[in-house]
Amino acid sequence: MSDEESQSPSLNDDDDDDIEAGSDILQDEKEKVLEKLSAQASKAETEPDTSDLDKEKLEQMRKVVYCGKPPVLKDIKSKRALPQPKSSNSIPQAKKEADNRAALIRSAKKKGKKVTKAYHQVKSVSNDNADASVSQTWLDDQKSLECQPAFDDDDFEESTEPSTPRVSIAKSLRINFVRKMRSNPKRSAIVTAAILGLAVLLVTVAVVFLQRRSNSASMSSIASMVYVPGKLVVSENHLVLSQGLSSKIIATAGMPVQYPSTGSASLNMFQSESNLGETLHTSNGGWIYVSNADEQGNIGALTFDNDGTAIKYKILYTGTNNSRGCGKTPWDAWISCEDSTNGRCYQVDPTGQRDTSMITVGEETDGGHFNSFAYWALLTSGPHFFVSADGEYDSLQRFIPDQVDWSNPWNMLLGPGTTMYLLLNPHDRTFDWTFDADEAQVNAEEYFPGPTSVDQYENCLYFVSKSLKRMCVLNLLEGTYSEQSTDGQYDQLVRIKEENASDIFYYSQNADNAFQITARNAQGPYSIVGASEGGDEATGLAFSPNGKHMYFVLNKAGIVYDITRNDGLGFQIQPPHIEYGSAGSNRLLI
Repeated sequence: MSDEESQSPSLNDDDDDDIEAGSDILQDEKEKVLEKLSAQASKAETEPDTSDLDKEKLEQMRKVVYCGKPPVLKDIKSKRALPQPKSSNSIPQAKKEADNRAALIRSAKKKGKKVTKAYHQVKSVSNDNADASVSQTWLDDQKSLECQPAFDDDDFEESTEPSTPRVSIAKSLRINFVRKMRSNPKRSAIVTAAILGLAVLLVTVAVVFLQRRSNSASMSSIASMVYVPGKLVVSENHLVLSQGLSSKIIATAGMPVQYPSTGSASLNMFQSESNLGETLHTSNGGWIYVSNADEQGNIGALTFDNDGTAIKYKILYTGTNNSRGCGKTPWDAWISCEDSTNGRCYQVDPTGQRDTSMITVGEETDGGHFNSFAYWALLTSGPHFFVSADGEYDSLQRFIPDQVDWSNPWNMLLGPGTTMYLLLNPHDRTFDWTFDADEAQVNAEEYFPGPTSVDQYENCLYFVSKSLKRMCVLNLLEGTYSEQSTDGQYDQLVRIKEENASDIFYYSQNADNAFQITARNAQGPYSIVGASEGGDEATGLAFSPNGKHMYFVLNKAGIVYDITRNDGLGFQIQPPHIEYGSAGSNRLLI
């Protein structure tokens, strides 16, 4: 190692030397201060106190040092030295306190804390003209002061008296911004235009958002109004409905029927296990929905006004045996059919003005498992009445009354008449009627076993063979017939004539512990209503006279539903779009 390298100190050595030199200087300064304090103390013993002003100002400064309170210095013309103790006994104590204050100030500075400005003012006061008596008072009274010495770190940040509030950064930026805008009008105009443009942009975005949201809600509302049969998307009241349909429960078994228009309810509880039903006109433009009760043997009537609101419910008749089928007459009488051994059919007045009577139809066969009733009244010779029975060997019967009196039609079905039975000829697709009940039963067993759900429109008679899953259509004028597959187990058939003269058939379908209301037009089948839960049977399918209300009953739950279209149209009006499903087909069997 060279001599130059050995004599040249390292960087760390320089730092240590600086620290030691600083410590020596600080020690020398302390000794000088002590000497001055001693001299001032000796001088104070011989010289009287002559400066009240200095005493008052120094007392304020002393409080600042110990309490952190800002002094009132606006009247101080000149700086004075801190008073010192007047006896040598106070010198060590003063020295100790000076050391403590210096240490605290250094610690606060290292931590980045703010040291009270007044403390530096006191520290910078010259020591040349100190008042020794005031200094002694300062040292003697320090323990009796109202506040304690501010030697804690937190006391360098907070004051015990209110001070001028600090200006927040946001407020400071805002003040500077306003000043700059006032000093530069051109810049102010540009900024103002930019702010206005931004405000316009935000308002435009908000308006577009609200419009789109409103349009979305409007489109959703419009979509809910469009009737799309076969698109089962609406779930309510334990049903799954096609788009554009709504459901309402109007009666429940074992509970009174509510009358919404008056807020009252029926005296009779609605019957349980309701079965097939039908609607009939009333004189005031309303209608009556009549239905059977299987086990109770009741026939109940639910009356509606012309708006479809329930206004009355009553039990029309009690005492039937397993009444499951039904139908109506041209004079709006209700025909209730018993589905049992030796079952009979009854004519019931839905208004309750006439007594219930057993009709002649079915007498010749000593009764049977009757399930539906229909009529054909277009002939000038008189009406024809039809009744179906779905027993193992039952066939379709036709009854022609001997006396036709349209002035008093109630008695047409109570008097004598002619009963004949249907025969189908599949070779040439014709049909005939026979008096031989046995021959007709054999024919029915082979070609249409268990006929049910008889309905009629104009010159055609419709019925369904449940076991073969086929619908048979008889042309009553021409004596011919056709068949159409139902591709499902249908329990009831209701035909509605569309405005453009095409037929729409509605079925209640029950299979696999689930039900479905299905329709069929010339293009094929489609679903109307389905079950969200299984385990029940839909029956009593009927429509209001204006076609706007569809009624059916859940047999076990005893719930009567009213289904309507949201667009206010009737079910006889076919919508432009239909989602056809697998509920059936339009295949004609030739």
